[in-house]
Amino acid sequence: MPRAAPIRKGYLWPSLEIAEKMQSLGLGRVFTLLERKEKVNQSSASPPMERPKPTKHFQTLSIIEKIQDADFVILVDDVVTRGHTFMGCAWKIEEAYPNVGIHAFAAIRTISNPEEFKGFYDPVEQGMITYRRDSDDCLRRP
Repeated sequence: MPRAAPIRKGYLWPSLEIAEKMQSLGLGRVFTLLERKEKVNQSSASPPMERPKPTKHFQTLSIIEKIQDADFVILVDDVVTRGHTFMGCAWKIEEAYPNVGIHAFAAIRTISNPEEFKGFYDPVEQGMITYRRDSDDCLRRP
């Protein structure tokens, strides 16, 4: 997953670090498919109304690396809030590779409702991010 701003040499890129660790464990191959062309607000540091919408993410991304013979890709991120970045990235990949399945992995997922908090370690095998066209936002469950 691209950062909120275009990558500069020497900057920390947590998503890439996670993906490379997964690769070192034999869990796939890392490809840098997307790059951020234009800076957007960082979701984790912005109030809800100032977070970029999925369409903004889509508009500010471009495909930079070509893949061949892939049945699916897994987008890797450090934190997922609502899934806006995942959705914008998925659309961009789907545009370039319409027959490739797209999945997402996040090391951490935020929880807004304290009553839903189960513990610091609460893995989820399967969740869903749903795009809501009427409000240009996403609903993530869990």
